[in-house]
Amino acid sequence: MAGIKACSRCGKHKPLAEFNLNCAARDERQSQCKLCNVLSNDEWQKANRERKAENNRRWRERNPEKAKQHPAKERARTALRLALQSGEIEKPAECPRCGKQTASLDVHGHHPDYEQYLEVEWLCRWCHAALHKRRKDEAHSTSHSIDPGLT
Repeated sequence: MAGIKACSRCGKHKPLAEFNLNCAARDERQSQCKLCNVLSNDEWQKANRERKAENNRRWRERNPEKAKQHPAKERARTALRLALQSGEIEKPAECPRCGKQTASLDVHGHHPDYEQYLEVEWLCRWCHAALHKRRKDEAHSTSHSIDPGLT
């Protein structure tokens, strides 16, 4: 069957769109479906908290300009992460926009205003990416629009 692949983790046959790209693979797709990939990453991060923290610390040391590029964004993300860890806030089990049930790691807290640390819109990763793409496209089209007074 063209366009269908079996996930190596859950064994379900799914459309190729349900698999992330992997240029090194023969079919150019990862062996696990997107949902199973998120679950695997979530399990690894929970089992390797110290290693993940160390990897993040090393990245910040190697990339100080990127790590400090958006301090308000980092403060908001840190505050949200700590609120989640303490149980002050809980992630929803599904995306409020599309209703898709997702793994906990796959729900993102979108900050419309980085000064309001805990005011977030919960979105699945696909709705979150679509929101940012739409905003980027809008910003691009506004910055390149022709002034009607010049024509």
